[in-house]
Amino acid sequence: MYWAIAASVPYLHSQQIDMQAVTYNLSNVLPTDLIKASVQDSRGFVWAASDAGVVRFDGKHSTLHKNLPSQYIKALLKTQKGEVLVLTDLGLVKIREDAGGLRFPTVLRGASVRSDSTLFFAKSLFEASNGDIWLGEPDAIVRLRKGVMKRFPFDSR
Repeated sequence: MYWAIAASVPYLHSQQIDMQAVTYNLSNVLPTDLIKASVQDSRGFVWAASDAGVVRFDGKHSTLHKNLPSQYIKALLKTQKGEVLVLTDLGLVKIREDAGGLRFPTVLRGASVRSDSTLFFAKSLFEASNGDIWLGEPDAIVRLRKGVMKRFPFDSR
């Protein structure tokens, strides 16, 4: 298996633009060949979601990060504000890099039992045009608006 990244590095020749493609062997870049999502952050890093954690790829080297609520990453989202959100089996975190290093602060906690204040094994993630974050659970959708979670259960009929 190979992971191909087409770098948009244009070479100008008269009126023609050439793209350069680089192919990486998965065993050298990723911890698994099952990648559920990928996103590029505002600094140019590519993040990949796997069942081994989240991987940051800088174009040459990859780093696996497991210091998350769960190593089982379900989705990634780059928000309109440029933040990258990581959805795990047990919660939603954001990627934050500052002078102290790389951190994953919790946005919304998850739990393996149902509760009104935690996510329950959410699998999908979406941002609406108004900035609301929507998450798909097995039997509900959850809206995160200005830090407040609201669950909309599916009708059981």
